[in-house]
Amino acid sequence: MTRDDFALLDNFTYREVERTGAKIKGVKFRTMWTLQLVRTKTKKAIRLMANGLNSGDHKSKEHAAGEAVDFAVSGVKTFAQVVKVIYAMLEAGFRGIGVYWNGHAYSFHGDVGAIRTWAAIRIESKGVPRKTEWKYYALLVDPSKLKP
Repeated sequence: MTRDDFALLDNFTYREVERTGAKIKGVKFRTMWTLQLVRTKTKKAIRLMANGLNSGDHKSKEHAAGEAVDFAVSGVKTFAQVVKVIYAMLEAGFRGIGVYWNGHAYSFHGDVGAIRTWAAIRIESKGVPRKTEWKYYALLVDPSKLKP
């Protein structure tokens, strides 16, 4: 993306994306445009996660390619609300969809790459202080109801 591309996005600024740690030139415009559509469909504020674009440590190759974004949606507290966000993500054009539960709140992964879905819950790493690991499941159940 370039600075000029941000003029086409109503809800995301250059500075906001920069604060995530992203390498902005490597973020695909399609990724941010698709997220813009999710924001329009849900009518809710979206918060980009730190290192949730193409920086940070990610398992999916779509992050490195600038084709993925991790984010939270304001006011999403129930699985029924999560399902509404998932539908908005599908309608907007995300093909890879992940739902995360960290024990307190839901967050989402959207990518414009391969078709796949998952749910994950945070578990505390044994023997490594402050290290977070994720346990992955098929996206068929509310991850807040799963046990590590």
